[in-house]
Order: sequence, then structure tokens, then C-alpha cells
Amino acid sequence: MSRRELANAIRALSMDAVQKANSGHPRCADGDG
Repeated sequence: MSRRELANAIRALSMDAVQKANSGHPRCADGDG
């Protein structure tokens, strides 16, 4: 895995975490993933 691929993976995970934190719907957090 290249450094660029690793950076892309981290960015994707962080964006997903931010979206879940901003959603504010516990049922979405429970049922998603």
C-alpha cells in the first residue's frame, strides 16, 4: 500500500466519522454498519 492510498483510506474513514457525528440520529448510528 502506497502512502497516497493510506492517506485516501484515512480521509475516507475520517469523513465517515464526521458525517455520523454530525447526523445526530442515534438510530442511524445503530443501524448503519
